[in-house]
Amino acid sequence: MKKAILFVSVLFLTSILYSQNASFVSGPEFINKNGVFKYIIGEDKTSFYVFRLGTKGSGVQNNIEKCNKKTFAVEWVKDISFEKDLGEIPGDQFQRSNIVLSRGKIYFFLSILETRKNSRSVYAKSMNCENGEVLGKAELIASEDKYGQLSLLSVAFSPDTTKALVLFNQGDGINPYYIKRVLLVELKSNKELFNKEMPVSDDKGNLQCTSVSADNKGNLSCIYSRKEGSPGIGKIAFSSTQLKTFDLNIDVNDHAYLTANILQYDDNFDYAIVTGVFVDVPCKKKKECERKEGNYFMKVDMNTSKIVTAKYEYFDDATHAIYKDMGDLSADYEKVFCFSSIIDKTNEDVYSMAVGKYSGIILVTRFDKVGKVIWTKALPRGQMLSHQGFVYAFEKGSLFFIFLDNPKNLENVPDINNFLVKKIKDQGAVTGANIVCMSISKDGALKRTVIGKDEKDKANFIPDYITNLSEQPPILNLKNRDKEQYIRFEFNK
Repeated sequence: MKKAILFVSVLFLTSILYSQNASFVSGPEFINKNGVFKYIIGEDKTSFYVFRLGTKGSGVQNNIEKCNKKTFAVEWVKDISFEKDLGEIPGDQFQRSNIVLSRGKIYFFLSILETRKNSRSVYAKSMNCENGEVLGKAELIASEDKYGQLSLLSVAFSPDTTKALVLFNQGDGINPYYIKRVLLVELKSNKELFNKEMPVSDDKGNLQCTSVSADNKGNLSCIYSRKEGSPGIGKIAFSSTQLKTFDLNIDVNDHAYLTANILQYDDNFDYAIVTGVFVDVPCKKKKECERKEGNYFMKVDMNTSKIVTAKYEYFDDATHAIYKDMGDLSADYEKVFCFSSIIDKTNEDVYSMAVGKYSGIILVTRFDKVGKVIWTKALPRGQMLSHQGFVYAFEKGSLFFIFLDNPKNLENVPDINNFLVKKIKDQGAVTGANIVCMSISKDGALKRTVIGKDEKDKANFIPDYITNLSEQPPILNLKNRDKEQYIRFEFNK
């Protein structure tokens, strides 16, 4: 997964702001001339590493910065551009890149689609984290001719960042992109571990892989879809082409629908855990019957493709009332989409999270390791289309959500454990927006704290998308006109 970092604008802060459940430390303001901030690559014990896209004449500079974690000062900046090795990259080539920090080195992947030659290729270079020395020239990792007009290349990594997964995606302009071929490479040795076309059929009929992950051993797991029928998951053992598959469905009744789901694996990819929301509509005319919604949990043995656990449970009355008010969607079952699930390694409990498609409300369900619902909580959050993102983290058994909020919600929703959806005010372009942190403890207790405030409408702390700070350095890059600033979040329970 690319360790993308949020790039937002915010009021510049010069002190440490503490609250009951979160704080953030702000660094000094600075003007950076090394290029446009893109994302934070990763961190080690003393430093974090930043990718900036710069220009030099008519060329492009892929600048890597090493920054001190305590002072935020830049220790060095190095260009890892590919043009010295490959020559000038023509303007008709569409480029994508991904970068990973792994065992003291930074690996930079450049994906090129050359429309005139009808080809696509992936190159890689590496850099020493200690001094920024570029190690060798760009190496060709993979290439393919006659790829078709609608094609994408993407690069992902194993959880321990020792292996790179190059995905050759194909589409036809009508159906979603599917994964045509997968290449797995050992980063340290650049050894090819797997390079095969993905299976397009099995004993149950045609299927298309839409998502592939690699575990630390090199096994591949995928999510696939069929032309007809339910979605599914599958596993390909290391150095094998045999795909073991399992269809995802839930045995509630013949009029229940899976409206949102998220897939999570254990560390070794031995088990897949699917959690989400289902809707039960007991009649064909959607407007004439009362819907019931609930949580579902499914655990699948990825080695045998057999169900270990499959459970569902309807929402309680309070959650059902909130869900019912999350948009009037008589023609749409999907009021929410699931954006994440987290496995607590201390007890194997699973936290499944969803957010309203037409409201900003966040739903969180905690399951125990056998799929029993411990609690479901709704977080009152307003939303406008331009303010729909937020950051979140799982730390020390608690979940934290940070977002912009309308200050009127402190009065309209005084008790966040018991609220009416219609009372929540959207953030909109309100002057004096609050920077709010809502946390949920293991026992389901909710807490709301204002950790910052924009008095003069200068702090546009507005994430453009949902970002998990537990999977990357909890650092944001903030920009106000020509000046920048880093802040680091700290979560305390």
